[in-house]
Amino acid sequence: MEDLSVLLEGFNPAILKAISNIILCTLDNVPPETESLWETSTTTLPRLFKSAECWNENPPESTKLILETLDAIADPNTTIAAYRRGEVDTKVDPRISVAQLHDPKELYPISLIGLNLPSIPDTSFSAPLALSEFVEPHDESNLQLLLTPKYGFTDLHIDSADGISSPMGPCIKLWLVFPPTAQNLRLMASAEGQKAKLVRIGRKLEGGLLFKTTSAESIYLPVGCIHAVFTLHGGFLVAIDFNTPKSCQALSALLTAGLDQVGAPSFQNEVFDRYLGSVDLALSKPRYVRGISSWIDSIERIREWVEENPAWAKEATKLWDEFLATPKGRKTKCPCGKQTPKEKFQGHLKKRHWW
Repeated sequence: MEDLSVLLEGFNPAILKAISNIILCTLDNVPPETESLWETSTTTLPRLFKSAECWNENPPESTKLILETLDAIADPNTTIAAYRRGEVDTKVDPRISVAQLHDPKELYPISLIGLNLPSIPDTSFSAPLALSEFVEPHDESNLQLLLTPKYGFTDLHIDSADGISSPMGPCIKLWLVFPPTAQNLRLMASAEGQKAKLVRIGRKLEGGLLFKTTSAESIYLPVGCIHAVFTLHGGFLVAIDFNTPKSCQALSALLTAGLDQVGAPSFQNEVFDRYLGSVDLALSKPRYVRGISSWIDSIERIREWVEENPAWAKEATKLWDEFLATPKGRKTKCPCGKQTPKEKFQGHLKKRHWW
């Protein structure tokens, strides 16, 4: 990869200095100890795929996307969120983001997030079949489009789901990603509510990876992945979320660390819904103990959640009752190690690992 000082020329000098103090590997040269940090804390490593494997139809050209974006901005029935320095700014004209594709501004790049444009329907982009070698995607949803000019920077954050994304047209992204290890999640929790997270805690994060994507590549980011993103060349990025049977482990760690409570209330709902969906998927697979273990690890946070979310509790009860009615549900032994010989798993679960 090119020299970072050249790639990131024009970006905040404090960020460049912070990156110089972080131990980072590239995806084509991941040492065993770094790979282990990823494999033990989430579903797998981030993975690159050919973007052509994700498109179910020819992707639209940038000109068409720009025109549709301007139409959406002009539509009085559509709300377009413009972001400046990572936060929604209702005073900013969203058209500035489009203009900055031609005339980027180092100090105040304006991004548009959550675009829904007619030339990219929900069925146009999906997880590649090759991903199933590592994880099995389920419940693909929330396809959205982002418009970011050059110099756009998104500070360290965690998404609520597994996801795959791809730049479009001339867009180029640089990614710094870290696994959701216990140490890294503690650091993210300590920096919650503060800006400049990469500058504050970047050098203390472990397992860091660095890679660049163009429109030729799609990147899979596993759930819980802590990441910061630089836009090296402005343009559009398409993204989609999904769930996997393995995701409950990392989502459980987020819940235990209290990181579901960051940001907007919708984020918390998304994390709990994704978590329950992943537990359901895990319980339906041969390695169903993964779902049980993640439930045990999260039960204290779950107890707090169900007090104010009875609908979620009802759905969780239904999910577990269906599993407990199966032969494996009746015969399983709890991984906590405290189930007595005379106890059945159902009784043990409801006695020790319930609300």
